[in-house]
Amino acid sequence: MIENPVKIFCRAFLKHSRMLRRVLLLLVCFPGLICAQSTPYLSNTKTIYSDDKVYTSVSKTTVNASLNTANKVLDKFIDDLIKNPKSLFNTIFEGLGKQSSGKDLVLIEYKDYHYDKNTGLYTGTLNVLIGSVKLMNIDFTGKITKKNISEKISEAIFELVEINSIVKIANGSILVKKLNDQTIEITQTANVKFGWFFNMFFTLNTYKSTAEWRLDKFLQNIKREIVKTEEEQTKINKK
Repeated sequence: MIENPVKIFCRAFLKHSRMLRRVLLLLVCFPGLICAQSTPYLSNTKTIYSDDKVYTSVSKTTVNASLNTANKVLDKFIDDLIKNPKSLFNTIFEGLGKQSSGKDLVLIEYKDYHYDKNTGLYTGTLNVLIGSVKLMNIDFTGKITKKNISEKISEAIFELVEINSIVKIANGSILVKKLNDQTIEITQTANVKFGWFFNMFFTLNTYKSTAEWRLDKFLQNIKREIVKTEEEQTKINKK
């Protein structure tokens, strides 16, 4: 049986392009998630394509919870992302492509993960399976920054440190703003700029249909964890 020539080309191209493998890692692990299949969805996320060729996606939601609770959830998310990323597929990353379900187009196997508190950088090695194509021993470097902008605003920033000719910009942020004692607003922003070659494979509609529903789900998961934590804290306070 003659193998599909497209599959042969993809395997050869991915095998010999270290930069592309790193790009695929970013897009699988963070909001873009471009490599997975598109899904029709009425999105709460809005994406624009600027004159500078940057895809910027923004989504917002409100939660009946305190800023303190939201900060606890964000801190735990960052801590799990650094120390135990696999656990996030049962919480914050749930529904974005659950690993080892047998139905996923993209599967991720974490081999090594390290966080340097002095530099704020996390590095690691992954294996990524995209269909029948196996990308082995992919190295990556990223940075996570969490800061309290004021007494009413906190922000977590995630970015890929190593840029190349395929991805020029890749970052995202989660900003939490206190509206009153029991209500907060969460704003999620993701920015991606491809190099000229990779950019040819996307239109605004293609990017929107692939990325927006996953960004929505990601934000819904954060909201769910905040509500859950707030309810647990309320029960403790009543004892």
